[in-house]
Amino acid sequence: MRAAEALGIPTVAVYQTDVPGYAARYGLSFLENWAWRRLENIHTTATLTLAPSTDSLEKLRGHGIPRVELWRRGVDTERFHPTKRSAAFRRKHAAPGQKIIGYVGRLALEKQVQALAEEVNLDARDRLAETATQLLDGSV
Repeated sequence: MRAAEALGIPTVAVYQTDVPGYAARYGLSFLENWAWRRLENIHTTATLTLAPSTDSLEKLRGHGIPRVELWRRGVDTERFHPTKRSAAFRRKHAAPGQKIIGYVGRLALEKQVQALAEEVNLDARDRLAETATQLLDGSV
């Protein structure tokens, strides 16, 4: 950031990882303020900071970080639209009336896959595990 500033080159910082939140969730809450200070040092010097969600955007702005804009990344709702549902896929992977849930992402505590399973009334250890290789894609 200092080199770019010295050369007059604009910089873009992307806020991707909620390190302060991880510190709190993983029992290291004493590091939360330190993590925020580090993030503030990086992001306040950037010409622009991109946040992936409104929650992240609000957190960053709440910590006094200027020039934060929303940069949504997610599902292409035209390509992955319910009208493109595949009856053949459903027959192959689910009994009639059974829910099919897809998840693509890193399987980590902060991704709250357990909460997804609970929200749709699945026993995460049994029914979700049965279909994990077919319907979940991610790395640990």
